[in-house]
Formats: sequence, structure tokens, C-alpha cells
Amino acid sequence: MKMFLLLFILQIALVQSTEMNRYRLGEKKLAIDDCMLSVEYRFNFFGDTAKTKPEYDMKYLEFGHNCTRYHSVLAGRIDSLAQARDTMDIESYNAARELGLSSDQVPGWEDIYFHYPDKNSMCVSTLIVQYEYCYKGPVDTMTWTILPDKEKILGYECMKATTSYKGRDYVAWFTPDVPVSIGPWKFDNLPGLILKVWDTKGFFSWEAVGIVQPEGKKIYFKQARTVINCSRKEYAKIWRMTWEDPAQLLLSQGIRFQTVSKDDRVTEQKMGGIKTSPMPQLEIE
Repeated sequence: MKMFLLLFILQIALVQSTEMNRYRLGEKKLAIDDCMLSVEYRFNFFGDTAKTKPEYDMKYLEFGHNCTRYHSVLAGRIDSLAQARDTMDIESYNAARELGLSSDQVPGWEDIYFHYPDKNSMCVSTLIVQYEYCYKGPVDTMTWTILPDKEKILGYECMKATTSYKGRDYVAWFTPDVPVSIGPWKFDNLPGLILKVWDTKGFFSWEAVGIVQPEGKKIYFKQARTVINCSRKEYAKIWRMTWEDPAQLLLSQGIRFQTVSKDDRVTEQKMGGIKTSPMPQLEIE
């Protein structure tokens, strides 16, 4: 499918704005476990390295008998609305606008599965524009230093811990009263549920806002129609394209677009023709 986009639409799309018509078209959905525990987090982050664009997403961390899924609440709601639409008008439909999301509510389509499809494995599957990029590997076991500090969060007695992972340093509050060792995001190997965690540079933070034990809820594995299996290194390269060479990324997905200058000159874009402001990355190594 060929699409023609103006430059300002391209820029908005690649910073994951709520104005972007983005969802998992032709979504593949498979029930993989029963959900025994669900934790909702507010994930705060900056959309630029200068910290001028504070944004947030709401995330679910779902624990089953055999696996765990971490994913966006907002992205899931957008996907559900989009899937219910007639395919004839799906490209003009804006689910984010219908949900009434504010400009700082920025859903992300990165889903992380622990112990799926295999035990001791981790699967990361992310929608970038209209393709799903997926890589798998062993679970990264983090090494933590547990400190004597205490704090109460959501009524739970918490302990403090620190770790370093993929180039960033983190501080976490966890509670041994909920004896699970996974999440949010890729965090693991603490003797209790993490209720709050942040990086020491102040770009990212997660804070639990609710914990429930749902009845009859399933954990699903979801992907878009087009899936590109790749390595972690290839995935990082694709993600960097969103600001280093967005034209190459779009062209690689069969999307053609034009830019319009201030004097109304129209130019069909080629690889390397556009750069946008870099976004902070969780993994910098």
C-alpha cells in the first residue's frame, strides 16, 4: 500500500503523537495464559533529550501461571476501537482522538513477554509505524543492591534497591509482600513486586497506581498483520531510524511521501533526506 504524507504528518507520526492513526491492523491475537495478577503503572518519560516534552503512558503488567506480559493500556484501547471499524475507512479513523487522549498521553506499542514462547525466554514485539518488529532471547537477569531504606507505597511496605542495565542506572522500591520477581518493563530478579522505579538521569519512571486479582481474564499474545523477526541489534537500528533517517524507515515499509516547503515546492523524499530530534532510549548500550 502506498501512502503520501506531508512532512508535518511524518514528524508527528514518528514521535508517536496521539494524532497518528496507528494501530495493529489485522491484529493476530492468541490467549496464552490466565491472568492471576494485574498491576497498572504510570510510565513517565520525555519525548526529547532536552526534557522539554514530558509525556506518559499507562501500562499493564499481567502475571499468569506460566508467563508475564507488559503492555500499554492506551495502545490496547486504541487497537480495540480500530478493530471494530469498517476496513474501508480505517485509514481516516483516529482512535486516539475518539478516546480523548491529551497531547502528553503517548501510547507505545512495545509488548514484552517473559517466559513466552519458551520458559526463561523474553520476547519483545513492537509496532513501529505499520510493521511489527519482534526479537527473542534469554531473560536478562539483573543484579541488584538492596538498601536498608523503607517506604510505604499503595499500603505496602517497600524496600529500596539499585541496579544498572544497558547503560542506565536505576533506583527501585519493591515489596516482598507480593512475591513476584518480574517487571515492569524488563526489570527482574528482585524478591518482590516493584512498585516504583526510575532512572537516575530523570528520563524514565514507572509508578504503580493499582493492583488487582482479576477473575476470568486472559493474557494475550498480540501482533500486527506484518511481522519482521529480527535481532536485538537490528531492532535498535530500526528504532534509531525513526529520527536518524525516517524516510528510509517509511520507504522500507512501502510508504512513499512528499514534503512541502514554505514556498509550496513539493519534493518526493528519498532515504537520508530528513532527520528529526533524537528521543531518549531506555537501552543505550
